[in-house]
Amino acid sequence: MFNFDYIKTSTPGFKPKTPSAALKGIEENLFPVEDFIYLGTSVKPINEKPYDIDTLERVLAKHNLDIKTYTILNRIFEELTRSSDQETALFAAESINLIENRYNTKIEDLKEKLEEGEDHENLLELARTYYEFALLNERKAEIKSFYLRESFRYIKKIISRKKYKKEDILLLVRVLIELRMYDQAFNILKRVKNETDPMILFLKAEVEFHRRRLSEVFQYCIQLTEYGDELDETMKAILAFWVGF
Repeated sequence: MFNFDYIKTSTPGFKPKTPSAALKGIEENLFPVEDFIYLGTSVKPINEKPYDIDTLERVLAKHNLDIKTYTILNRIFEELTRSSDQETALFAAESINLIENRYNTKIEDLKEKLEEGEDHENLLELARTYYEFALLNERKAEIKSFYLRESFRYIKKIISRKKYKKEDILLLVRVLIELRMYDQAFNILKRVKNETDPMILFLKAEVEFHRRRLSEVFQYCIQLTEYGDELDETMKAILAFWVGF
């Protein structure tokens, strides 16, 4: 999957202006490969104003986008629905519907598969899809809450079988955090055997931040500095924010 989140988290400095410049930078390990992929269709980030409608349309045409990219697109389209240009506003509204339809279709397809047998992978994928759909509806509290509860319902089915995996627990904790059930999320994290896992440490720090236990957050941040190579750019940015709070 192509992830354009690096656009938001990349550090200041020289930026390649053309695909060939990006490719040269990749060869010298100066830029991530996404620079070349992205510049193959555009010379400016998708969230840079004024928005390039053609670029947005090309990006949206891809069916294997991740939730971070969909979130960026959704926010842009919501803004564009208020455009004074009727064609732009219509395009934005249709694009929002397209994203929602993709998620609804995926949910229905997964439910049909589950009717044939509730295997672990389809249950997890359905729970994850509801979770992502909830994130897309960040500004619609009731809708977001509904999708989070649906995600939680399917995760519980997995957990009840007592054959769950790390990824199941991580998703469960993420859902609980979004539901603001911080105590429950932390209690689950405390029962995870591998307490030195950087992702577990990161989630503990996140829960403690929400619980306003800032001294504990700082202690987890200290531990996380030992795993710098295992943290993605978004996690590093959040970690820097926590250390500076």
